[in-house]
Amino acid sequence: MISTMTFEQAVSARAGYLRATGGNPDDASQSILDFLEWDEHQPDEFARDVRVMLVAAEFSKELTTAVLWLNDRNLDIRCVRLRPCKIDGTLFLDVQQVLPLPEVEEYQVRVREQATERRIAGRDTRDLTKYLFEGQRLNKRRLVLAVVRAYVRDHPATTPQQLEEVFPAHLQGSYRVFKTIENARGVLDRTGHKRHFIEDDEVVNLGDGHQIAVASMWGADNLKGFLKRASEFGYVPKEESVSGAV
Repeated sequence: MISTMTFEQAVSARAGYLRATGGNPDDASQSILDFLEWDEHQPDEFARDVRVMLVAAEFSKELTTAVLWLNDRNLDIRCVRLRPCKIDGTLFLDVQQVLPLPEVEEYQVRVREQATERRIAGRDTRDLTKYLFEGQRLNKRRLVLAVVRAYVRDHPATTPQQLEEVFPAHLQGSYRVFKTIENARGVLDRTGHKRHFIEDDEVVNLGDGHQIAVASMWGADNLKGFLKRASEFGYVPKEESVSGAV
């Protein structure tokens, strides 16, 4: 149902909920933009990916097995167990996430990403474009990280605000080119998706002590805008080969 919604329909539904619960319906649009981490509405990006959360008192083995299989196919389904209990006349809800297990969720996300990459690598429509940059052979995601690293290396006094002017948010559509490391890890905590390079050996250190994490989700059109901007500062990767459709 949500996957077929337009942004305006989602705002209308949110406004109705806020009105019914005593909230301010005028906050509906901004609250959705904040949740999606958008500066403004992106018509082509809205509802491209939708999370599913199943809530029940119990989950059968058949259902959890199906959820595990679907998650391996790059869906995002969570099972949350809700059990009511009464203590001294007061009703409480015991809420526990059953799948993915919170303790191993980040690991499972990485395994799922690797499995997805392997499946994509076996399809005829895969994008095998590689880029040569400063002696490295990189895919498009790693290329963006390498270019940002190169710029920071050549401009050691760059602040986050100055870097934002060099690589503005609109180069990647609905997402910023980078976030502070704290904000990037917060995105992972909230969504369960690793949308930035946040490992210790991937974080970019700025000269003023700030640490940033470069976005890892790049499509062909977004990459074109980024590379055009990078070329204005003398960073021009060479496209090595293209196989299949993007």
